[in-house]
Parts: sequence; structure tokens; C-alpha cells
Amino acid sequence: MKGIFTTLLLSATFLLPAQDTLHLPATHAAYDAVDKLLLIQMAGPDSFPPPEVIATPTFTATFPEAPALLRFDSSYQVVTSAAETLTVAFTPLPLFQIHSAEEIIREGKVPGSISYAFGADSLTSPIGVRYRGSFTLRYPKKSLDLEFREWQDRDESRDVQFLDLREDDDWVLDALYNEPSRVNAYVGHKLWLDLHSPSYATEEPKARAGADVAFAELFLNGRYHGLYMLSEQVDRSQLKLKKYDDDAGVRGELYKSEEYTIATSFQGVPNETPVDDDWAGWEVKHPDEDEVDWDRLRQLIRFVANTPDAEFRAAADQHFDLENLIDYLLFVNGLSLTDNMSKNTYLARYDTDYPYFFAPWDLDAGLGNRHDGTRQESATTWRTNQLFTRLSELDAADFNQQLCNRYTELRTGLLRPDSLEARVTNAMDVLQSSGAYRREARRWPELLDFSEDQVSFTHSFIQERIDFLDGYVCNLSTPTTDPLLADAQALRVYPNPSRAYLMVEGIAGPAPYGLYSVAGRRVLSGELFGPGRIALPELPAGLYFLRVGRQLARVVIGG
Repeated sequence: MKGIFTTLLLSATFLLPAQDTLHLPATHAAYDAVDKLLLIQMAGPDSFPPPEVIATPTFTATFPEAPALLRFDSSYQVVTSAAETLTVAFTPLPLFQIHSAEEIIREGKVPGSISYAFGADSLTSPIGVRYRGSFTLRYPKKSLDLEFREWQDRDESRDVQFLDLREDDDWVLDALYNEPSRVNAYVGHKLWLDLHSPSYATEEPKARAGADVAFAELFLNGRYHGLYMLSEQVDRSQLKLKKYDDDAGVRGELYKSEEYTIATSFQGVPNETPVDDDWAGWEVKHPDEDEVDWDRLRQLIRFVANTPDAEFRAAADQHFDLENLIDYLLFVNGLSLTDNMSKNTYLARYDTDYPYFFAPWDLDAGLGNRHDGTRQESATTWRTNQLFTRLSELDAADFNQQLCNRYTELRTGLLRPDSLEARVTNAMDVLQSSGAYRREARRWPELLDFSEDQVSFTHSFIQERIDFLDGYVCNLSTPTTDPLLADAQALRVYPNPSRAYLMVEGIAGPAPYGLYSVAGRRVLSGELFGPGRIALPELPAGLYFLRVGRQLARVVIGG
């Protein structure tokens, strides 16, 4: 039987240490004897008065010189009753402590135990734990795959819940080691959940479009192991896909692309035989490997790779959820995710006769960084694969206009540069104010970079990226009745979006200009005599096209 852990309620004395002795249960006090670091999980305000004595289950300690207030973003010296000097720090982030009975490996979970603390909540449990990942296994700090198990029967899994995430037995602790600022994947997962909802949400109100995440700190086998990202799994339960039916057979389907192959990029169907749960770079996640019908996936890929143009154009929206594909394409390109088109992608179907859709995973390579932590050389690369290329080139089901319309909507909200920048800044502020950056720098300084230069680079990359998309996405299909726009070239315009004026660069000499609505109606005209400013009248908010001479820019008014 799967079970649910109950919450251990701690006393208010522990939560607000304004008394003589701060009594800590083992779940809330983690000690690294090598670095002599005591980390205490604490709920409450950013600063609080120090106790006279800190009492853990194994030792007590006092402040030789007590500060007026304790803060999460600082650390302090304490002396134990054995006259040993330690560093003590407090974290508002969830705190995990894992002890493995054997060396952790990638293939197969080894037995272990785990404790968790966050404010008044705590739990302890047996677990199975293994390393996860492929490229990132070369790093000293590795991601972990956890399965929570029953105390009485260690072969039985059990469900647990953390924070406001879902209840499940299977969890991931992502090391984030190859992300210089440690926030790329976090920002990506949160953005995707805000940006997209399953098309079958009416049938399944609890379905989520992907995994939710939270920052946490980890001690592994008695050592402080750094900042991690706690993540739900993308699986049948998360997406609420239909279960396998003994009578009807396969209903819901879920596959994960793990390698770059012609099959995962929808270029063709290789003559390969499935091995266990894998075929041609795809791993089946639902149904089980002895129930899966690989011909369904093969037929879908053949439809993309081999179907004649007219047939593909007519039937694409029957095979794929185009609203999902459009959101996914804009999401990947909005964050410039370099590793999520033909790999690290989930392909799913809710039920028989429903269209296929995508869900993202492993979102570390984005926001200007590559999968190895280095910086992307260009912010002006369009991320695509054969499926998206064919949808666009054939304009199946008016794909390009739908893409433009959705981008215009997102461009005034979730994909505004300042909105994306705020997500990055807010996530970094959490890690800074919690002290997690300080501790991470002490333990894993090699690729970590939370400097002002890194912040500036990320913000500049976001702005350059959105500027590129402004001139690219809707130019895939430029809806206007003005034939002079057909051969227009790109134009540099800022600020974009704007309400009052537009600054135009990249022109030499006098040139007429026209501002057009998406319906092709010219709403403003005039002449520029070189780079200059165009004052805007009061116009309905939305997408417009600015033509100056033979150059064209897509602009958003009122964003």
C-alpha cells in the first residue's frame, strides 16, 4: 500500500528563537563535520534575535559574541560544549538530508534514508536513490532520482508531498551544477506552467502541463552538498493521461526523447528493433514496455517525415495539438533553449483519438547559457525541428498566423523582456537572500556565477533574443494587403513595445514610412531623413508592421 506521511508540527518555540535555548530536531539541523558547518532550517522573518544556546540532538553551542540579529544571508561562529568552533547558518529553503547505505550509481536505486524539513513540516523515510542524467554525470555534483518507500516493506513505494507540489513517490533533486546562476531550469519550469495548460483540462482539471519545482538545500552522507532544485516528475499521473485498458488496450501514451536521432527530430523512421523500453532515441514512459504499441509512434513520425505536402497540410491538426505546439515553439525560442527540440522533450497523448502534444524537461541550457555552462554565441538562432519546419513551410492549418497571434499575445505579457528579466532577478534574489549562493560558492565554486556581470549578460541576452523574435516570428507570415511589404527587409526599432514613440535605426537618407495594422490597414505615414523618431498617435494596443523604405519591423503598440 502506498501511504502518505503526516506532518510533524513543531512548537512555536522552535520557529521563533527569541528565548534562551533553541531546541532543534535532527530534521532541522544538518551538520558537516568536514567543513564544520551547521545549517539550520528556519521559518520566520528575514532577521531574528539569537538564542543563548543552540541545542541539536548531538551537541549544544553558544555564540561567543552574539549579534543583535541573525540573518539568512549571513553566517556566524559558535562554540560547542566541547570547545570546538563551528560556522552556523540559517536557511529559509527546504532542507534535505540523505544517507545512502551503498555507493550511489546511475543504474539502479540503492537503499538509503532521507529527512526533510521546512518550517513546521518534517518527515523521515526510507528511499531508493540513484544518480540521474547523462552529460552532467561528469560533474562532481550530481542530480538524484528518489523513490520514497514504506517503513514496513522497503519494496513498496509510498506517496509524500512537499510544499504545494503534488503528492507522489518519485522525485528529482536537480544539481543545477552546469547553470552558472542556478536559476535557468527553475525559471523555465515556472514559465511553462504559467504559459500553457493542457487542452483536455475540462476532462482532467488536475492535469498539469509539466513539472513544478522548488529550490532546496541538501546534505548527502554527512556533507553539505549544495543548492538543488526539487522537481516533480513528468509522467502519466502529472499529465493525467488515460491508463492502459485490458479491453481497449493502449489509450494514453507518453514518450521521452533521450538522444538526437532522425526519429526524435521527426526526420524519418529508422529500421531499429525496440530494446526494453527504448526505440530509436525514444523511451516509453506510459504504458509499460510490455504494453506499448511502438507502431503508433512510428506512424506519427512517418506522417511528419514522408506524407505528401497536401495531405500533411490537411491533416496536421488532427495528429498534433497545434495550440500546444505553438506554445512549445515560442517557449523554447523565448528562452533560447538549445537542448529541447529533439531531446529532453516529452511527447504525449491523453487518449486514443486525441492529438499528440509536447511537455518540456531538463531546461538548463537556456537564457544565454549552453548545456556545459558556457555562453551561447548568438541570440539570433531559431530553434526548430522537422515537425515545426514543415508546419511553417506548408503553413498547415494557418500555422504561421496562429504563431504570430500567440506571440503577439505573449509579447505583451509573459514574453516581455522586463517580465523575463524579473523572473531571473527574483529567483536570484531568493538564492542571495537565503544565503544559498554563499554556501554554494563555498562548496562548488567552479561554474557558479551570480555576479553583476552574469545578471547583466542574462538581461542583455533576453533583450537581444526578444528583439530577434520581434523581427522573425510574424515575418514567417506577414498579413497585409499592401503589396509593397512583400520584399521588405528587417529594420531595427526600439523601444518595442511602445506607447508614445518609436526610434528607428539602420536607414540612410530620406525614406517614406508607413505603420500598418495586422489587417493591412495603414494607420500612420510620413518620411524619415535618416535614423530618427516617429511619434505615435493613440492606437488600439496590439501588433503592427512598420515599413521604412524597403525595410520592415514588427512592433507592439501599447505593451
